Amino acid sequence: MATSRGGEDRDAYVANFQRRVIMDALAHGTISYYRRRAAAFNAVGTTECDAIALACSNHAAFIERYGLDQDELLRDLFAVAVFGVTDEEVA
Repeated sequence: MATSRGGEDRDAYVANFQRRVIMDALAHGTISYYRRRAAAFNAVGTTECDAIALACSNHAAFIERYGLDQDELLRDLFAVAVFGVTDEEVA
């Protein structure tokens, strides 16, 4: 347990924050996420939002075409969340 200011509450907060970051990273790496974002921005109908929608659609198409290594992403996120280091620093 941490002995710094905040103690157990701080530890619980940090652990929850780490879980949320990992969940967000996994959710944001999916094709369906970027397609939903594109649809939401398209619905607004402004030039700026149309450009963002196109970028989201392009990102989804990129992931669909070239793939996303979920195992590598999970390994890297785990290393950062648990050890606070990147893959290169572990090696």
